[in-house]
Amino acid sequence: MIKRMAGDPFNKTLITLAIPIMMQYLINSSLNLVDTIMIGSLGEASIAAVGFCNIIYFLIMIALFGISSGTQVFMAQFWGAKDIRRIKHVQGVGLTAGLVLSSVFAAAAIIFPENLMHIFTNDPKPIGLGMEYLRVVGISYVATAVSLSFTAVLRSIENVVVPTAASFIALSLNTFLNWVLIFGHFGFEPMGVKGAAVATLISRLVEAVIIVSIVYSKKYIAASTPKEMLSFKSAFLKKVIKTALPVFLNECLWSLGTSMYTVVYGHIGTNAAAAVNISGTVERMAWIAVFGLGSSASIMIGKKIGEGESDTAYAYGKRIMQYTTVVALIISGALFLINPHVLTLFKLLPESADTALMLMNIFAAFFTIRALSYVSCIGVLRSGGDARFCLLTDLIGIWGFGVPMAAILGLIMDFPVWVVFIAVNAEDTLKFIPYIIRYRSKRWIKNLTKV
Repeated sequence: MIKRMAGDPFNKTLITLAIPIMMQYLINSSLNLVDTIMIGSLGEASIAAVGFCNIIYFLIMIALFGISSGTQVFMAQFWGAKDIRRIKHVQGVGLTAGLVLSSVFAAAAIIFPENLMHIFTNDPKPIGLGMEYLRVVGISYVATAVSLSFTAVLRSIENVVVPTAASFIALSLNTFLNWVLIFGHFGFEPMGVKGAAVATLISRLVEAVIIVSIVYSKKYIAASTPKEMLSFKSAFLKKVIKTALPVFLNECLWSLGTSMYTVVYGHIGTNAAAAVNISGTVERMAWIAVFGLGSSASIMIGKKIGEGESDTAYAYGKRIMQYTTVVALIISGALFLINPHVLTLFKLLPESADTALMLMNIFAAFFTIRALSYVSCIGVLRSGGDARFCLLTDLIGIWGFGVPMAAILGLIMDFPVWVVFIAVNAEDTLKFIPYIIRYRSKRWIKNLTKV
């Protein structure tokens, strides 16, 4: 039976794409866990400070993900249509937008770090530590934009090995440098939180250099000249913006809403913020398989639509969601078993440890429906070019329900953090209903190659 399943063309392609993508997410999440453990040994103020700074990084990553996702919708369909010239055009749009956006974020982190930290907390100790971190790590944002732009092209043409290899090398370097610089080894003075920032900066620069070097030395499709990337007509640019802009706005407004949750957690207290940060590290590990399935679905379904096989694209969407359900249920069950053991890795006060365990179990309870919501939107509907529907649904969910409920429960009614956390997780549950209705209507399938 297993041999027959592996021989299925759908399963074979899914495995070929999903495993390297999952490995890349696993590398990132595993090393982030190690980073958090290292920083956690410095105390709760350091955990909270770096957690708040990572929210800022999360914001730029989401914004850049919005750009790459919006352009990847086109590139996957153009790949199906074997239109290499326009893949390069879309690459140019995405890279230019990413460089502009990341430069703005970098300038804000370097010039106004104190203002950014005050958004999340009024506690002077995390603010001071966070300022040290931001002034260094802000420089890395531009390198991140370059890496994500080239990764989007490579994934669209079903080359997922290069980004995975680059991530493994760069993030392994990040962990080693964290150990050296945070604690002071090989003759270095202990730098604490600032050492973690320096390690992050170096690793992200290395990742960008590796990806770009391999792309141009191997002459992959992504090895485009400036002329190839920017020699498109205004009508083409308008078409790309019309579809990609809702994806970008979706990710930005969603990430802004998610950051509002962090603001609420931060104002509940430093212990609550530390517990949420610990829970978030475990959550990122849990999402690995789902992110892999969603990214693979986007590539496979987009390619089939570009090839003119709409019925096959619809069938692919159904199978992806079935697989997501099974995988998410297994992960959810595993989380309930391992969550208590994970906490032994962190130096936490008893109250923070109890809160973190409660948050991790709440996440596990909601995980399956949240996974389905993610894959149906990111992996299925968006791959068909239905970005506006996803934008509208997400905005209603997070800004019509999630953020108001978090603010009311956490800031006005002064409920404990776990109550707010339940409301935040319930938001994804509500969005899945319109997503599945939209999928069944087939109105999300749009061939974007006819530009």
